[in-house]
Amino acid sequence: MNAKTVQIELKRLLSAIFGKENVYPEWRSNARAQDWLKIGDVYAPRPDIAVGPFNIDEGVHTYEIERTFDRHRTFFDQLGIENANLNENPRCLITIEIENSNKGKHMLGNIINTSLLGKVGMVVTLRDEFYNEAERINRYLQGAFKRKKLGHEVSNVVIVRYKQLKEILQNI
Repeated sequence: MNAKTVQIELKRLLSAIFGKENVYPEWRSNARAQDWLKIGDVYAPRPDIAVGPFNIDEGVHTYEIERTFDRHRTFFDQLGIENANLNENPRCLITIEIENSNKGKHMLGNIINTSLLGKVGMVVTLRDEFYNEAERINRYLQGAFKRKKLGHEVSNVVIVRYKQLKEILQNI
């Protein structure tokens, strides 16, 4: 199983729940931006999948994201997401990075980007060793935040195995 195949399958499953118009593979986080990311000389991540509603106007659409989150609470509960520590100024509802390598620096960037962009960030792992490494890196980032070495908390990120996420999505 490769990341592209997983991306296509997750897009199909997520579209059935959140609507085809709200699920974008390789979403450009600065697409149609009306805020600080529209500048062009600022790095703008491209998560493997992004689920809207989208907030490209500096906080204008956070209410829509919150409302959609509440409407799909069962899904988020099954993932173990708690509302208390979620991103309060997200760019979209969910960002997903599909992890198919065991490179620590790449995983670190994926965790940070999904946390910054989404109300909920997900790192979907394709193998158990990737899951274990992503969990270790996530704990590192959470510890750094608690010790005031990092200004952004990544507790809105869930590390999930592909098989588990697929099963949850198929049963909603």
